[in-house]
Amino acid sequence: KTINDGLSLLAILIILNYQLFYGNIHLAIKGLTAGVFTIWLMNVFHFQKVGGGDLKVISLIGSCTNWQTVILISFLTWFIFSTFKLFSKKRGLIPYVPFITTATILVIVWQNAISYLRM
Repeated sequence: KTINDGLSLLAILIILNYQLFYGNIHLAIKGLTAGVFTIWLMNVFHFQKVGGGDLKVISLIGSCTNWQTVILISFLTWFIFSTFKLFSKKRGLIPYVPFITTATILVIVWQNAISYLRM
């Protein structure tokens, strides 16, 4: 299964336009760049190559968040994926996007819990 190029690029452009007028475009571009860089690092140092769909998803997440959050999500994704791969009997290529979304949800819930406890 593939992620549609036009739809994902349109989503990134919509988010960047929103950040331009209502948010902080500099943080969005830094987050997008950090997402692309972490996927590149995973391709260099990981045993399974990460595809273009994964790059689009992490870029979309990076443009919505800041660069620190997307780096945290990327490393948590790698940790969850490596743990799954270590204990799984499934061999061959495993889709990476479910691990990216799981890590994103964990980081969002964790950040909300931390900010709630500070109140």
